[in-house]
Order: sequence, then structure tokens, then C-alpha cells
Amino acid sequence: SDRKAFASYELALKELIEKSAENSKVEAKNIAAKKTTPAALAVQESLSKHAQANIIQADEARKASEKAVVAGNTLALAFTVLGALLVAGVSFMLIRKIAGDLARVRNAIGQIESSQDFTARIGIRSRDELGVTADAINRLLDKMQDNLKSIAEAAQSVALSSTWLNETAD
Repeated sequence: SDRKAFASYELALKELIEKSAENSKVEAKNIAAKKTTPAALAVQESLSKHAQANIIQADEARKASEKAVVAGNTLALAFTVLGALLVAGVSFMLIRKIAGDLARVRNAIGQIESSQDFTARIGIRSRDELGVTADAINRLLDKMQDNLKSIAEAAQSVALSSTWLNETAD
């Protein structure tokens, strides 16, 4: 119907232009009044309906876009909170593990210090920095234990020599 209204207007306009070109003023006025003006009003009404339909579609698209933005923002916020919770959880577990391993190493060193038991060792549970440190402390304790054995053996040898010298001097 919109195409028919435009075609009718176009035909009436062509007829009006022809009558104007022929200088037929009365016929041109009749065509303008009876054909061109009603056809132009029909086209104008059709265009108004299309414009109104486009306005409605644009409004619906705007509303849909606003909903999509809200949904996107909500999803982004949810992922941000989830990521923050995940980082916090991993950080807590990591800090707890490190603090536990440090406490274990500290307690073992304190026990060795208080008991003077150089045969005690730190249990190694991992190969991370703390595990490597505990292994180094255990190797240090091995060397200290070997040195103390050597010192004890040397002291015993000196004591035996001293006893022998005392006995031979009498």
C-alpha cells in the first residue's frame, strides 16, 4: 500500500507537471486538488507511520542494549569478585603453607639448640625454597656432627696420651 501511494503520487505529480507545462491552469488546479494533494497526504501518512515504526524499533533496541550493558556489567562484577576470592584463597593457602613450614624449621632448630642433639634433622617435605633451606641446615648439622666426632676423638687421643705420659713419668 505504501508503494501504491507513492506510485499514485508520482503519477499525479507527472500529470500536474504536464498540465503546468501546457499552461492549463484550471486543469492543473483540478489535478492538484483532486489527485496530487490527496496522494501527497497518503505518502506523508505512510512516511509518518514508517518513522513512528522506526522510533519504536530504535527504542526497543535501546532498551535491549541497556539490558545487555547491565547484564555485562553484572557478569564482569561477578567474575571480578570470583577472581578476587580465588586469589585470596590461593594466597591464604600459600601463606599458611609457608608459615607452617617456617614454624617447623624454626621449631626444629630451637629443639637442636636446646638439646644440643646434633643427630636431629629437619624433615624435608618439599623441594621449594624452604625445603632447600632445610636440606642445607641438615647438611650443616651433618658437618657439625662429623666435626664434633673428630674433636671428641682428638680429645680422647689427647687424654690417652696424657694418661700414658703421667704413667711413664712416675
